Amino acid sequence: MNNNPQSPLQVLMAQSKTTWSGCIEIEEPKDPSISWNVYLLQGKIQYITSNLGQQERLEYLWQKFKLGSDCFQIDQEQEGSEYVQLCQALSSQQPTEADVKKQLFRFCREGLINILSIEQTNIELVPTRRINKAVVGFSFEQLGEKLEEQVKISKYIRGYIPSPFLVVSI
Repeated sequence: MNNNPQSPLQVLMAQSKTTWSGCIEIEEPKDPSISWNVYLLQGKIQYITSNLGQQERLEYLWQKFKLGSDCFQIDQEQEGSEYVQLCQALSSQQPTEADVKKQLFRFCREGLINILSIEQTNIELVPTRRINKAVVGFSFEQLGEKLEEQVKISKYIRGYIPSPFLVVSI
């Protein structure tokens, strides 16, 4: 990661407009061990994930979007595992292609909300890290449409909880 804090919003907008391909690593500002990974192909967002807490995030989203039975377990040994396995798990429920794309869209939006709630952080562009066989590609504008209120809430929560991966004991 470079040590020159940047705005994730500005970087995503710029890379989307230049039809860039690769992975944008966006560091969690209060926990540098965690980063968000935004995969782009020719400026289109293919998928958004994190380098840690993937299983917990998937289980949360699986419940939130009511995707049926228990969430699958990620096989960490498989290359590019989370995205490929997520597509396979969604497809195994015999949905239409449009349903799979809809769920991927929802998963990406959730990640984007977290990313856009970060004002400034260290960001690294990794052109060699890519998703080889993507099912979808969303424009930044399409994915970010009507997220202002959710981003505002996420920013507010970040004032109290430094990272979405922090487990809070009550």
